[in-house]
Amino acid sequence: MINTAIRKLFILPALIVSAVLFATQANASGSYSSTPATPKVDSPYDQGKRAFNRKVACKKCPLPGKKIDAEKARAVIEAIHSDEAFNKLSDKQRENITYYLAKRYKLK
Repeated sequence: MINTAIRKLFILPALIVSAVLFATQANASGSYSSTPATPKVDSPYDQGKRAFNRKVACKKCPLPGKKIDAEKARAVIEAIHSDEAFNKLSDKQRENITYYLAKRYKLK
């Protein structure tokens, strides 16, 4: 009789302690991060896209609002490296635009 009374006395605290211990372990496991990953806006692709839209295909640019496909993308790449209309582009911008168009239209 004493054994069952002692068991009942220790079962409830043991359950509470184990529930608390297992609950904190469950919350601590996993790969959840409270801060989301930031996109890489300084990649050559993003810089090339930005330069293309701002300096090649804008309203006052040499190719205003031009819709392009893979064939036209090749022509744009050749033009930015040889045409005098694109002299305002830096070498880095030309490189990034080339990278952007090549990757976007799978030219290689």
